[in-house]
Amino acid sequence: MVLESVANGDIDAGVVLLPISTLGISQKLISRHRLIVALPKNHPLAHRPSISINELKNEHFITNHAYKGSVIREVFVSACRKAGFNPNIVKEADDTYSILILVAAGFGITLSLESLEYIQPSTINYIPLEESEHYVDLAIVWREGNPSILLKNALSTLSPITFSN
Repeated sequence: MVLESVANGDIDAGVVLLPISTLGISQKLISRHRLIVALPKNHPLAHRPSISINELKNEHFITNHAYKGSVIREVFVSACRKAGFNPNIVKEADDTYSILILVAAGFGITLSLESLEYIQPSTINYIPLEESEHYVDLAIVWREGNPSILLKNALSTLSPITFSN
């Protein structure tokens, strides 16, 4: 994992999804990605302009394995619970590409990041959630006290990020 490699000093910096809880690691937010619904093209909701998370309570979901510590899975499950239901997870996969292949094959739906909407575009429809508060932040992380001049120079080029939501 990237975070472990940074913490161990194997690499100077890495890009991770937030939140993280590793001591001795600094972070700088670089982007925010809203969650979107990925549905097979023949799904009844696949041609809607947007979908409320409440409308997904009876759906079959495909997501990452729980033990992988997926931030996307944590945000997705939390969003469902906040909407008053536990998601019916019918399949789990190791990575995003495998999840999207299962969605395209009609095994269920998933919540994904808006930046991934160009994967499998001919077999999957990506629909934004009506609720804008469901997102994942991406950050650069580095070990506190890392003496690398290259790292300091790279970090100094990053502009502050502001978001509307």
